Amino acid sequence: GQSLHDNRAKHLAGKCVELLTQSVEEMLGTISVTVEQVTESVTPGRLQELSFCLRNTGVLPVASFIIRSDELSFASVPVFLGEGEEKKVTVEANVPEGFARNAVELEWEGHNLAGSKFTGRVELVFAISNGDEGEIEVNDIGQSPYFVSEPVGPDREDIFFGRESTIRQIKDQVRSHNAVLLEGNRKAGKTSILKHLEGVDRIPGWLAVYSSLQAAAGDTRLAGMKTEAVWRSLATSIAKACVALHVDLPLPDGAVLRAGSRAAGIANACREGIGEDSAWEDFQEYLAAILEILRERKLEMVLMIDEFDKLQEGIENGITSPQIPENIRYLIQNLPEFSAIMTGSRRMQRLRHEYWSALYGLGNRIGVSALDEAAACRLVVEPVAGRLRYSEEAINRIIHLTARQPFLIQSVCNRIFDLAKYHDVRAVHTTLVEEASTAYIEDNEHFASILDHADSERQRFIVALCHTGSRGPDRLTFGVLKDQLLREGIHITEAELDRDLKVLRELELIEFTGKERGSVYRLAVPLMGQWLDTQQDFRGMKAKALAEQEASQ
Repeated sequence: GQSLHDNRAKHLAGKCVELLTQSVEEMLGTISVTVEQVTESVTPGRLQELSFCLRNTGVLPVASFIIRSDELSFASVPVFLGEGEEKKVTVEANVPEGFARNAVELEWEGHNLAGSKFTGRVELVFAISNGDEGEIEVNDIGQSPYFVSEPVGPDREDIFFGRESTIRQIKDQVRSHNAVLLEGNRKAGKTSILKHLEGVDRIPGWLAVYSSLQAAAGDTRLAGMKTEAVWRSLATSIAKACVALHVDLPLPDGAVLRAGSRAAGIANACREGIGEDSAWEDFQEYLAAILEILRERKLEMVLMIDEFDKLQEGIENGITSPQIPENIRYLIQNLPEFSAIMTGSRRMQRLRHEYWSALYGLGNRIGVSALDEAAACRLVVEPVAGRLRYSEEAINRIIHLTARQPFLIQSVCNRIFDLAKYHDVRAVHTTLVEEASTAYIEDNEHFASILDHADSERQRFIVALCHTGSRGPDRLTFGVLKDQLLREGIHITEAELDRDLKVLRELELIEFTGKERGSVYRLAVPLMGQWLDTQQDFRGMKAKALAEQEASQ
């Protein structure tokens, strides 16, 4: 009929059919099958059994599923995989004589419930056996070699790659008596670089003293360090470094630490000998005494001050003298046997205060960023050589997700190692990489700390928009990004957006590709996009940006 109720019923039924059809199409189109090897090794020139684990992780059954390979000749019997079902398939494969390529490409095909065919491929990684050993025994692979919490020192050259040119550049600058400002984001590898320079003659003719302001005693009430604490910390580091020279070592309080004695009481001697009211003067006197000792041994000193931008907290809270950067400048300019290397975050270069510009006019800025592709590949593969085997696809996926940043590579690979041990597998494929990356972003604060370096809630929202907007139909150019911000209620001028984007690019949160007029903005680290999707609330970030905008009006 044509009554009002009849028409409503037809409309409702039509909507239901539309939604059901859409759901059916989505389910039929979402085919997810993983193929993992069970057999660890192959023997060239022999007919042998190879076993694979097939797992249907989709929501519907898969029919007539077969696997095949052009490199390993075998016949696969079609199998039926119910939703969530896992089956072990064993085939007889003829491994060609002279076969030496570990990675083998496997193809598969199957049919969904509508009878439509789908195909896929995966790269598997086998060990090569000579036939006498039989099947390779799967032993415990031990502990993970990847470093995720400490700097990588010179004792771990097996996981320190891609920084040779940076270290060489620093050495050249120091030997030319130039100060160095080493800049990079948190966990970029700055401290590891300093650790590879620390000690006697690592830079020929120099004693390189490592000192971290992160470890200096802070104020109990306010963030930051008192001025005297800074100078005491530097003096303590210098004295401890000189112990390795095996000389009678004067201490700031007038005591002498005899050659060969235990390095005890140095920190207390620095507290006693560098007073609150004359900390800078006391430090100068002590440094002059140490330089005299080094001069007798034909050594010069480079003081490597890590986390130098930590001074800003104390300066802002009025407990640290803003004169300290100028004092460091004075030492570099007036002591021919003295130089300095200072590390800081990308944020450091945006501190335009006069006391920071004193150093920026003096030091040579060297950035610490991502590894090149060859070094990134080595960092993935070499630490676990003989224990785990990565497929080429898995390596490429890790490098893409982490944007070749060494800390992130080691963090994801550390999770992969743990999962391989848990699943008792020795071949790493993309499925394991995805599982590891998902586990990593669930319980870490790395991306949150990097995002905190942005200047405003608006900049943080721009980061989120660069991620969500890049999945839309429009290329995320400057103009498109400005329009999207306006649609979200964020009123911004072109000059303000230009400044925000420059800051976010300095922080390596976003990047752009293409020519200047048509540059496309996107997240610098794809793994951060997964973190934003699962750990951050887009609407919450927008609300904070809007509240900040309203408060500033």
